Amino acid sequence: MLDFIVKYWLEVVFGLISAGLAYSYKKLTKLYKDEKERQKQQEKSALITEVKDMMLSCKVDLLETIQPHEDELKKEDEKINNEIRHINDTMDVLKGGMLSL
Repeated sequence: MLDFIVKYWLEVVFGLISAGLAYSYKKLTKLYKDEKERQKQQEKSALITEVKDMMLSCKVDLLETIQPHEDELKKEDEKINNEIRHINDTMDVLKGGMLSL
């Protein structure tokens, strides 16, 4: 009878030890996975912030480059629009002259 109790007592103890180890392993792997995911999100967030800063810097540089030439472009645009208006007026005059014949 004593052998039976000792044999199954040891089985119960080792069963509890293995169950505790399995629970600890599962908990630690979950914590590791969560920490890894948190670090990945943190790196992603830092990368997004860095890209936004770079884009803003490029936008500022681009605007600083374009701004001095903006007046020249507006004058050139106005000049082209005047030429188009002149051509349209000329065409209207020619059409009017052709219709009167």
